[in-house]
Amino acid sequence: MTDLAGTAIAAYRKIYGASPEFVARAPGRVNLIGDHTDYNEGWVLPMAINLGTVLAAARTPNNALEVHARRMGESVMVPIGGELPAQPRAPWANYLLAVADQFRSRGHALPGLRVLVDGDLPLGAGLSSSASLEVAFAALLNEMLGTGLSRRGVALLAQAAEHSPYVGVQCGIMDQFASALPEEPAAVLLDCRTLATRPVRLPAGDGALVVIDSRRERTLAGSAYNTRRSECEEACRALEAASGVPLAALRDVTPAMLDEQGAGLREPLLARARHVVSENERVLLCAEALEAGNLPEAGRLFTASHESLARDYEVSCPELDTIAETAVGTEGVHGCRMTGAGFGGCAVALLEQDALPALRKAVREAFAARAWEVPHFHPVKPACGVECFRLETA
Repeated sequence: MTDLAGTAIAAYRKIYGASPEFVARAPGRVNLIGDHTDYNEGWVLPMAINLGTVLAAARTPNNALEVHARRMGESVMVPIGGELPAQPRAPWANYLLAVADQFRSRGHALPGLRVLVDGDLPLGAGLSSSASLEVAFAALLNEMLGTGLSRRGVALLAQAAEHSPYVGVQCGIMDQFASALPEEPAAVLLDCRTLATRPVRLPAGDGALVVIDSRRERTLAGSAYNTRRSECEEACRALEAASGVPLAALRDVTPAMLDEQGAGLREPLLARARHVVSENERVLLCAEALEAGNLPEAGRLFTASHESLARDYEVSCPELDTIAETAVGTEGVHGCRMTGAGFGGCAVALLEQDALPALRKAVREAFAARAWEVPHFHPVKPACGVECFRLETA
């Protein structure tokens, strides 16, 4: 049992005056490479990390779902006899309600339940804390209700929960798959069209990954995200018309086709398509480089990905650009890129273990010179996916 699970169990006992029956843990994720390719039916390379969400829970005779979020110091109690009312004053609770509602919609009766939510995953930093929470609760209810969902089934249910009116985000499957699927500490190469996956083992040795939180709040307004999606769809339709080749998504566009037909695209459609087509190539090449232990090549692809996201997709920001530029100028750093949807959030750097102090110093000095908040550094390692177990003492 991890220290974090022990902390959650102790907190549950303190708050509820009883012991939990179940503990579930789901990791957060960092996307190593492959951003804004998912909704274009391309490839992504996320990795579950050794930071996550832990739930401690037990059934109660009360006809309600009682939840306490320890780090927020907030609690909710929701009756489960009828429709589960959304919680506008505690939006974090809606992720749990969305998951619970998915089980009910599949014909499973919910028991009265007390849940303690804890974790060490930075909130709002782009490390998928919401998917981690959804997957952990889905795994917990799956175990408690005996519904027999596979890891993939847990991930798909969690994605459906996020699509529901409780959350209302039409996300892809990457975050939930990354949190639920890995049975070993490895990245996951995910084909977003077929949902085929395979593990990508990171080389053992001196290489390291560090997530750098820019402290720039992600201002990814729905309009900006939706605009990028519509631009990609328009670019795909235009390339289909110009080439005469049926195209389901930008994933089907080859570099040669883009070279031949791209001149007819207006900007920014050409730039958007150029990012998606080149990023898909980078994902596959990066998976090969990591498996071969070629960290310099993987790092080069990281850096090229950031340049594409900043220049062609225009989803970076000054803080993320500064992190990337400073990192690649630091000895021992192989590459660095923004990770996630952009407009703030985190970058991820691939480096030698002994380069971390120099990287930390250089980035902090660059931020201080611009009077920005001190960035946070999170060295991360690959982790296994979600797990849930019944406590032997229950």
